[in-house]
This record gives sequence, C-alpha cells and structure tokens, in this order.
Amino acid sequence: MKKVFIGHRGVGKTQLLKRHATYFPKIRHFDLDEEIEKQINCGLTEYFQQFGEAGFRKLEAQIFEKLVCENSEYIVSLGAGFDVSGISNGIEIIFVSRVTDQDGRIFLNRPRLDVALSPLDEYKNRFNARNSGFLKYAGRIYHLPEGLDFENETEKTILTDRFLIRDAYYTLSYQDLNRIDILVGNYKNIELRTDLLDRRTIEDLLVRFPDHNWLVSIRTSEKISYKNAKNTDVDFNCYLEGCQILSSHADQIKIGINQLAVKQTQKLHLKLCPLVKNLDELSIGHEWQQQDPDNRSFLPRSINGKWLWYRQLAKYQQKFNFIRNFADIPDQPSLSEWLTLPDLKPEFWSAVLGQPVHFSRSPVEHQKYFSKRNSFFTKIELSSEEFENKLKFLIQLGLKYAAVTSPLKECAFKISHFRTQVAEELKSANTLFIDDQKVHSHNTDVAGFKELVKNFRATDKVAIWGGGGTLKMMKSVLPEATLYSSQSGRMRDETMPQPSSFDYLIWAAPGSTQPQDILEIKAVIDLNYTENSTGLEFAARRKISYTSGIEMFKLQALKQQEFWSLNERK
Repeated sequence: MKKVFIGHRGVGKTQLLKRHATYFPKIRHFDLDEEIEKQINCGLTEYFQQFGEAGFRKLEAQIFEKLVCENSEYIVSLGAGFDVSGISNGIEIIFVSRVTDQDGRIFLNRPRLDVALSPLDEYKNRFNARNSGFLKYAGRIYHLPEGLDFENETEKTILTDRFLIRDAYYTLSYQDLNRIDILVGNYKNIELRTDLLDRRTIEDLLVRFPDHNWLVSIRTSEKISYKNAKNTDVDFNCYLEGCQILSSHADQIKIGINQLAVKQTQKLHLKLCPLVKNLDELSIGHEWQQQDPDNRSFLPRSINGKWLWYRQLAKYQQKFNFIRNFADIPDQPSLSEWLTLPDLKPEFWSAVLGQPVHFSRSPVEHQKYFSKRNSFFTKIELSSEEFENKLKFLIQLGLKYAAVTSPLKECAFKISHFRTQVAEELKSANTLFIDDQKVHSHNTDVAGFKELVKNFRATDKVAIWGGGGTLKMMKSVLPEATLYSSQSGRMRDETMPQPSSFDYLIWAAPGSTQPQDILEIKAVIDLNYTENSTGLEFAARRKISYTSGIEMFKLQALKQQEFWSLNERK
C-alpha cells in the first residue's frame, strides 16, 4: 500500500491520517509536516521566516522522497502547498475534500504565506490553483463530512473499499480508470458519459466488463457501440433509437416536463434534471415523479447543492440516483452521505434547517442517534419565507425532527403549537419535534452558552459583539455584559461610560465590522464554529486567545436529543 493524502489547509488530513492508522494498523503512517519538524529541530513558522516558502518547499520534497525510498508501504499526509505533480506513478493520491474548502479558513498557529494579505485572503488567493491541481492529479476523492473527527465505521468502510452500492450510479471519470477493478466491485451501477470519456474508453469498458450494469449517457454526437454489453442502459437527452432512458436537462422545470411528455408513448424511463430555484418548483417535480415512480426519476439541480437532502430521499422512491465524485455536482450525495442512509425507507427523517447550512456539523453529530432509529439526519437550506410556507410540504415528505439555526429561530417559535418554558422565555426555538402535524418547540441555546462561558469569573469584564436573535439569551446568562452593535461598532446603550478593556469579547456577529483597536481585549469567545469566522480573524489579527463555539454546539446537540427522546416517550 502506497498512498498520500492531499487537500487544502485545515481540511483535516492530519486527523484523518491518525484514524487511517487504526483502519490499517500494520502500515506506517507519516505526517510530512511532523517529519520536517523532526529534521529541522524547530517550528515550521520559524523555518518559514528564516528560509521563506521556496526553501521550505525544497526541504519538503527532499524529506518526502526520503520517506518513499526508505519504506516499501506507507501512507503520507502532505501539506496543502506540496507539488503533487511530481508524485511518482504507483502511489495512490487521495484528495481529501470538504464542502467548506471554498469558504476559506483562518489559522492561529500556522505559518503565514503572504503577510501582505489578510489570513482569509491568503487562503482564498491560493485556493483555485491548488484545487485545480488536486483534481488533476488525484486518483480518488474522499468527501470528508463536516465535523467528522473521530473513528467512524462508515469512513472505515470507504477507505478499506468494503462496500457495495446497489441503488445509485457512480459517474466514471478518467481519474477513476486506474481503480476500475475496485470500482466495479464497489458499485453495481456505473455511468459512462460521452462528455467525460471518449468513445474508445467507453467501448473498451463495455467489452472488458460485459456483465456489469452500465448506463451509457449520450451527451455528444459521437456514436457508441454498446450492443454487445449484456446489462447496458442507454440514456439520451433527446429521443434516440434503441435508448431506454430519456433525459431532460433543461434549466426550467416546466420546459423539461414538456420535453419528456412528447415521447411518453414510448416505453422509456423518463429522467428530469432541471435547475430548481425554490421549494415550489421542487414540489412540482416531486409530484411529477410520484405520478409514475417506477418509470420516472426526478433529479433537481442547484448552484450550491441545496437539494442534496431531496436526492437522499430519492433513494427510496426512484430508479436513478447518483453519487458525487470528481464531477463534484453539489446536489449529489457523497459516498459517506449515501452509506449513512438506511437500507429501507425510514418512517421519518430529520434535518438542520437554516440559511446557510452547508457548513453544519449537525448531520455528523446526530448520525448515531438517528441511526439507532433506522433513520438519518440531513441539512436543508431554507429562507424564513420558505420555512413558513413550505414546512407542511417537508412534513408530508417525512420530516419529524429538526434543529433550527439562523435566521429561522424566531419563526420556528411562532409556527409551533407547543413550546417549552425556555422557548417561551426567549421567544425563540432551535429544536422542533413534529407529531401528528403539530410542532413542539424547545431552545437549547442557553444550555450551550452556559457551557461556553462556564469558566468566567464574577469579576470578569465581558462585552458582547453583535447578537441578533441570540442577544436575549446571552443577556439572561450575562446580565452585566456590555453590549455592542456589530453593525455600527458602538455601544447599544450610549449613555453608559465606554470601558477601555475587557477580559472576554463574546463574538456573535457574522459581519465584517470589528471592534476598534482602542479597546483592549484579552480573549475572544466565539458563538460560531466555522473556520472562517470573523471572530477568529479578529483574534488572529490581535494575536489573542480564541475559543471556538464548538463545545457550545455539542452540548446544544446533546440537549436537542434529550428533548426529542422525551417527546418520543409521550
């Protein structure tokens, strides 16, 4: 076994390497940055300052070659700036990717690469070039779920290739060809697209694996000879003699439905793949598919992956579903997201609701809880208007449990039929349980916030920066805190004297406005746990202590599960 992990800064390669070592305990694992530190007897930041990035990259390549030459088997985690183009053939390159990669990340204790830029701009300035290189040279992509930082059976199943997907298609790319023998064992169904693979490659695969289930998707004018393959379906985006599946990729859903209606007299499976703008359009497509579920598949598309949750539900109601790969279509579930779905259709399902939610760690945090209930937890991007108008549609689809985040907490409180005392006090809800069309609501923010500030002393001076819908909750815990508007940068009560220093600044603002430099602040406590938080950026610029909101989130999630369990027993 010879593997390397590549990926953007902060994606989690080092922690993945440690978990991978438990999945393959007999293979030597190396973190290249750690091996470099052993060689230079100093920190990477110090080395960068002394020799610059060019000097570091030269040393990095030398130590990597030494590891490769001295070990017959190995797994190495590489830094984000490593030149992957020079990695020898015979070494499997795994691109470790997360959906938050493009958001950017800020680091407190890593070498700066361009001090003329802000930490976030420094990351983003290199993102596109690095991402293109990762995709170009990787032989495999692992979509790492947000928040997965512990040993996990699903992850082990993926990395050891001990799985078989029968109910979704894997779309093959050129990068996959070196692993084709493994892939035909992992995926009962594989799609061959003429816009991704040339004619000769497709025909060679059909001949080489004649008994495999192939879907040849004709997206170009090139003719494919597929008649000798035993289990081959042919998909075309307009009627073609001999095809079994007729697709429409028209952006507008009604145009797509009309295109497919033209050939409904033929014995074809209809596949509708429109660009869906909102839940109203989604419900149109869902209704169309449900009119003939055996012969229709509905695969909504979006720019940002907002229909991923529906693609997960589609596992239980239609023939054609697809798993995300190098094409990286954001609405397609990743392999991990697919494998965590129950084999049989669950009686109910659960989700985090808000806008945005792509970074949410709730699906991983609640996975074990809902797996025991033969269900799953996903994420749904919703505006306040959609939440109020289309919640019934989601309930009809089976939504029963929900975690609610910004900007929906006050709306969740208003639409609920039964509320706990703490929800009533805050006029806000972040947890829903739906039973017989009735919505029960609760708020676990207070419990989570108390965990975040549990080490505060009575004499500590505390400021709250921003707040929005959480301000009332924070004031109930810290009534003596000084409140600042993150939009204006001024105290909310300007009749009070302006303090000159604080022990803690509670960061509760998504915006970019930051406290003035004249304020002395010792530490930042962030309600957010995102790795591009402006609170993190502020702490990095001031070079002060920083605490993420991750522990608050974890306790909130635990209290949500307690609320759900309590309502289940009623």
